[in-house]
Amino acid sequence: MRFRRGEEEKRSRGDKVVGSLGRWVAGSPGGWLTHHASRITILCLLFSSSPLLLVSPSRADRIVLAPRGLITIPNSAKAEFAIRPADGHDNLEWVSAGLPGSLNGFEVEVERLERGGERNVTGSIQYSFTGNAFTDVAPAFSVGIRDLADNGMEGRALFAAATKTIPLNQRLERLVRKLWVDAGYGTSHLGGAYIGFQGKLAFGPDLSAEYVARRFNASLGVPVSRSLELKAYSLNGHAFFGASLYLIK
Repeated sequence: MRFRRGEEEKRSRGDKVVGSLGRWVAGSPGGWLTHHASRITILCLLFSSSPLLLVSPSRADRIVLAPRGLITIPNSAKAEFAIRPADGHDNLEWVSAGLPGSLNGFEVEVERLERGGERNVTGSIQYSFTGNAFTDVAPAFSVGIRDLADNGMEGRALFAAATKTIPLNQRLERLVRKLWVDAGYGTSHLGGAYIGFQGKLAFGPDLSAEYVARRFNASLGVPVSRSLELKAYSLNGHAFFGASLYLIK
């Protein structure tokens, strides 16, 4: 009897987690606080219960929204979301994964956009010619296709991107632990050439900014742990808040 009650309790807890995940993917009819709390809770549950190891947030696949020369490394995954407080139904979520084995060098991404009550899901693919390892010496270079379904924020777009680590002197390293500069070119709503940077500040936070399609975007990430960050964004002049989670086998 005790064993049976234990199994029932486990199934009950599992049903609750699955139900929460389903509501996250499908979208909640509640307000912004409901959206925000549910997504933070899911990320924290994944982080606390996952058997995966940790990945450095610097290995991000986007500057803010625009693609980088770096990709999500093989056998790893990244989940991120951004919600606009002024409108709980204006949000963006994406999950990217670096593929293993013979597909090493490829990254796949699924993106979900909700705007004005309309929801769209699309995907992207990116290939790195160089890998991420030697950006101190030479730029990382990759190409890809954004919004394969042609129903996302940018529309279907081809792009090429490069990322280079910038050497810093000892004085600058007191403020910035590491600095990357990104540049790329994209078709469609990526709007041609774009540029950006990512910096890891010496006192903890990560700062990113980009100028793409005549728009300025920026983000500030505050580490909660080595793999989980709480984030604030400015996207085309609008404030968003969210979180990102990095995992690796």
